Amino acid sequence: MNQILSTNDKKGSSVLGLKPIIKFFAIILVVMAFVFAGQGGYKLYKSMKYKNEFPRAELKTEQFGDVLNLKFSDEKVLSKIEYSWNDGNVTEIKNIAKTNVDIDIAVPPGENILNVTAIDVEDNKTKFEKIKVSYTENDIIYERDRKEPTISIEKSATAKKFIITVKDNKELDYISYNWEGEEPTVVKATEDTKLEIIEEIAAQKGTKTITVKAVDKAGNESTKSRTIIGSEGPKIKAGVKDDNIIVKVTSENEITRIVYTHNEVEHEVENIPQGSKEFEFSVQLQDGENKLKINAYEDEIMTEYKCKRTK
Repeated sequence: MNQILSTNDKKGSSVLGLKPIIKFFAIILVVMAFVFAGQGGYKLYKSMKYKNEFPRAELKTEQFGDVLNLKFSDEKVLSKIEYSWNDGNVTEIKNIAKTNVDIDIAVPPGENILNVTAIDVEDNKTKFEKIKVSYTENDIIYERDRKEPTISIEKSATAKKFIITVKDNKELDYISYNWEGEEPTVVKATEDTKLEIIEEIAAQKGTKTITVKAVDKAGNESTKSRTIIGSEGPKIKAGVKDDNIIVKVTSENEITRIVYTHNEVEHEVENIPQGSKEFEFSVQLQDGENKLKINAYEDEIMTEYKCKRTK
């Protein structure tokens, strides 16, 4: 009997001892379930909030007449761009797969509102503020005009001068040029010179830099400078000695080439020493009248000399 009672007490004690432990773990599990559920809900809320209210992409716009350039950038790869004018149909540009996107879209006439949305590969959407864009048919001259005018500064074939040539693909507004330390000279384009302006300028003596600036009607601008060694060009003298015409050429810098025509036959003087500032040669007189034309060069600067001699 005592053994039976003893055995029953042990069993009862074992069952009663487990109940508090089970309750404790049950409470822990319930608490953890609430914690994990709360964290999961927070993550979902945070993700949805970021997706809808915190866009990352950036947009810069620039208008060229009836063309609007859109430049997008994002930390993540963009997958699609959507845009619409006013309340019209949405146009989609898909399969972008870039973090930086540059697109051009046509601008309708009048004043319009552009709606733009950028979507990345994780489906995050950036809906930009409405963009007001205006365009009239009078702006057609600047359509797609992003090209700067071109400038060339070349020495003239005649002594003491060089030529400035400025060209534009649409319409020039003006050009200006000035020697270092001097005020610019401005030349406005006219109806006849709206595509090309040519100016022939006298070189200044010595070594000086000239700067040319060109601006077109769309506001595109270009600048070019060149250092010019100014000179009056070679000097030529001719005289007769015995049966020859003696020609003497001198230069402040260097004689680079001499060409002469004797009675319609052209000749080029050979073997002019490099760096020569003085050179002399002779032309044999023919019976009767001798017509002589001499072109002496100092780089591109040329001096022309003509004379007649009779034998």
